[in-house]
Amino acid sequence: MGSKITRYRRRTIFTRPSEQNRCYNVGRFFIQFRNMKTFIQTFWVMLIASAVLFMPRFAYAAEITMGSGGMLVFEPCELTVDVGETVTFINNELPPHNVMFADYQELSHGDLMFSAGESFDVTFEKAGDYAFQCDPHAGAGMKGVIHVQ
Repeated sequence: MGSKITRYRRRTIFTRPSEQNRCYNVGRFFIQFRNMKTFIQTFWVMLIASAVLFMPRFAYAAEITMGSGGMLVFEPCELTVDVGETVTFINNELPPHNVMFADYQELSHGDLMFSAGESFDVTFEKAGDYAFQCDPHAGAGMKGVIHVQ
């Protein structure tokens, strides 16, 4: 009572890759690309897109320009932000300028800024209305208010 064992050979056909598809047999988890340039471009686009999606969000609210348009004004002179947001004051024209908060001296920047482009940041941790002015030009009406909600 013997059994007859029959072996079948699997026939394997090897073919050359075509000129259009040079990236053959790169594995089942990889995408086939026409050339390396496309792969590198796709890689960088995906890297930048993921960085933008997953980067931390900064609580950046707004910029206030001091001496905007050659006038002794804050631009904008009234602003509304949320608690925890940061406002950047930027020196523009007709220096010197500073920013003094009436009821919040710890937020004030008493040093005069002489150069255009100088800036400093103020972060508002409590809700309320923050009135501010430029001390050298307060008589000319260089005043403003920031509403924090």
